[in-house]
Amino acid sequence: MPTSLRSIARIIGGHVLTILTFAGLAAVGWWGMSTDWKLSSPFAEAEPSEGEKSAEGPRIKVTPPAGDRPGRVEFASADDVARAGLAFAAADTRPLTDAVTAVGTVGYDPARYAQVASRAAGTVWWVRKVPGESVAAGELLALIDAAEVGKLKGELLVELAQLSSAEQALSQLQPAADSGALPGARLREAKATVEAATARVRVSHQGLLNLGLALDPEPLRSLSAADRDARLRFLGLPAAALALASGKTESTNLLPVVAPLAGTLIRPSVTPGETVAASRPLFGVAGMEQVHLDLAVEERDVRRLKPGQEVYFTPDADPTFAARGTLVHVVPEVEEATRRVSAHAEAANPTGRLLPNSFGRGRVVVATAGAVTVPEAALQRADDGWLVFVGAGEAAFEGRKVTVGLRADGRTAVTGVAAGRRSSPPAGTPSPRN
Repeated sequence: MPTSLRSIARIIGGHVLTILTFAGLAAVGWWGMSTDWKLSSPFAEAEPSEGEKSAEGPRIKVTPPAGDRPGRVEFASADDVARAGLAFAAADTRPLTDAVTAVGTVGYDPARYAQVASRAAGTVWWVRKVPGESVAAGELLALIDAAEVGKLKGELLVELAQLSSAEQALSQLQPAADSGALPGARLREAKATVEAATARVRVSHQGLLNLGLALDPEPLRSLSAADRDARLRFLGLPAAALALASGKTESTNLLPVVAPLAGTLIRPSVTPGETVAASRPLFGVAGMEQVHLDLAVEERDVRRLKPGQEVYFTPDADPTFAARGTLVHVVPEVEEATRRVSAHAEAANPTGRLLPNSFGRGRVVVATAGAVTVPEAALQRADDGWLVFVGAGEAAFEGRKVTVGLRADGRTAVTGVAAGRRSSPPAGTPSPRN
């Protein structure tokens, strides 16, 4: 190949990419000019038919708010409103209640519950009451044959006799001492004997008082030994116990166990002949006309509670019943096991439907208000607060700025909307600010 042709070939080969690029750009330019730069697509929508046009979405005109004029949403017709799928509810006036809920249990009122025990160890001589029976304050529940009772009575009888003897001896020595015929030391010794006997009487008397057996030892001093014994034999027994014991036992050991308050007998756990220890609970007596409610409150809700608030409690086993009570106090600590805070309330229980140790749910009312309310779904968040759409004819709605208040049971208290106005939840409705 001649030298000139080879040179031309090398020049063209070195710029072939540049030449092809310019050719491609020229082709794209020619296509754009001929198609007006529009690209056809297999996914382009076809022109809707007349039937399809009738299935279009609702036709809406939105007027944004301006100054004091509220925003407005207008539909072309009532059919368009229906096609939008809007829901409507009337703003109404109703009481709203905000409450803290908590699980809880029913308990006995501490001021109306007592565990009853024998004050001395012994053997059950008589018992008759069964659970559920009503008892009066001071009513006899059981008789305990307690050796300590008999011992104290016997000691008191001996000490009363010793006191009488010491006083008699002193009275015999007094005339001789007054005339100077008796040494003073002998008189002082006699007086000391009387004082010691008096002290021992007081000790035995106090021992009987500690067991609930009240008596005045002074009248006993004028009685004979036999009368003293008869007086002390059934000391402290109420009339019902005397009728049980008289003629049936000669024991001086009987100790009555009586109800400390009026109420219902709970859990008797003894039978005749059973040995019992001092202070071992034998019975429970509870006043059931009022009960205690123990609520386990979430820590975040504690700040909303205060004594005096209304409490409603519904037992799990009686879901149609709600007892009304009052919050009494809140324990100022979080329980380690449950991570809850204990709140305590008192509730009247005149019908006995609240059973101690049963579970349920409590509601502590923390706020109550009667106000114009709308469904929570009707509220829309605006830049500077809240608004709702209210009806302004069959196919138009105006946005109204409202101030929200208490929320409860799916409704919210608002100011800025009159009761009776129709409001629309926002589903499917554009906001005027958009």
